[in-house]
Amino acid sequence: MGITYVVVIFSIIVQGLTIGPLVKRLGLSISEVPAKEEDNN
Repeated sequence: MGITYVVVIFSIIVQGLTIGPLVKRLGLSISEVPAKEEDNN
């Protein structure tokens, strides 16, 4: 059971550290999406 928790926590940390650079590589920005929606309104 202990190994399961370690694997889950490790995977969450890895995803948290890699999603930022991944978003930047894709040219997306979370802060830009609400700004575009506000401009359309």
